[in-house]
Amino acid sequence: MAAHPRRSKKQEFGDNRGGVHDMIVAFLATLATSQVAATPVLPTMTERKQAGPVEPIPAPAGRQDASDKGLGLALEVNNDKPALSVSIARQLRPSLKAGGADGLTSFFRQTSFSASATSPIGGKDDLVNPQTLNKLSVGPTVTMGVSQFRTSSRDEANGPKPAIGLQFGGEATFGFNRFDYRENGSLTKLSSDKFQYSVAVFASIYPADARSMVSVGMEYQHGFEAQDEEIVCKSQVVQAKDDCVKSPPGPPTEDEGLLLSFELRRTFGLGWSFADLAISPKATVDSLDGDVGLELPIYLLPLESKSPVLPGIKIGYTTEKDDVVFGVFLKAAFGLKR
Repeated sequence: MAAHPRRSKKQEFGDNRGGVHDMIVAFLATLATSQVAATPVLPTMTERKQAGPVEPIPAPAGRQDASDKGLGLALEVNNDKPALSVSIARQLRPSLKAGGADGLTSFFRQTSFSASATSPIGGKDDLVNPQTLNKLSVGPTVTMGVSQFRTSSRDEANGPKPAIGLQFGGEATFGFNRFDYRENGSLTKLSSDKFQYSVAVFASIYPADARSMVSVGMEYQHGFEAQDEEIVCKSQVVQAKDDCVKSPPGPPTEDEGLLLSFELRRTFGLGWSFADLAISPKATVDSLDGDVGLELPIYLLPLESKSPVLPGIKIGYTTEKDDVVFGVFLKAAFGLKR
């Protein structure tokens, strides 16, 4: 049985130009070397297993940068509000089965599990990601997710032909946050600890070009929002500078959201000698209050570097605050897969 072809540095870096499709094509191509061209015969499942499992791609499993395999880090700053993410994920052994009326179709299936922790750095009174309408980004959160990717490939005379891929899954996010405020009349500093959570589902389609992804999602969020700051004073004011402060005047208010999102991911080969580009625009609508959020991250994909760090910039907009958001980030990798 022929060995797997060595992956290029570009593929090892995780730009996923071929993604899962290319891995399947490469895997089946090695099997095809043992076939007679005039009478193609699909290798037995024993031979497939001897060839080894399909290697997972080193790319994010989600927008929170949970890698498909191993540990990942990400740092982003949006309008001078930084946040740090740590993620870890695991892929189960992939399943590759022969099927079809003539036995020349191969079906690929793989399940992934991920977990990530994200926390704002510094202030905790404003959303780190207002452009995604993430009501939980005001405080530290933990996210756990599971997804499954499925695709197929057809053995033809000129080589394996991959079909479109489908991925579906869900995520659960939870976190605690402390909201500080001042009591009007006494200026007593009080705190309120709140539990916040969200539940999300998504479905993604990967066209056969293996360079893009289209995804739709739905997420329910139950969070809390600090009251707007105002001047709070003691009952009797002698000197305003000593008897008045600027603070939320009371505990946080409950804030729910039902988010509907549409996302596109696309890599571009621009012919540059040092890097390619990738984009990941996302539009989000809160069906409960009508707010809209738009985000356009732009990734730089170095071609020869062995470093797992990918730099990028992003621009966003939210109707809730009628504000444009500019950001920069360093992420573990860009991937088509969620």
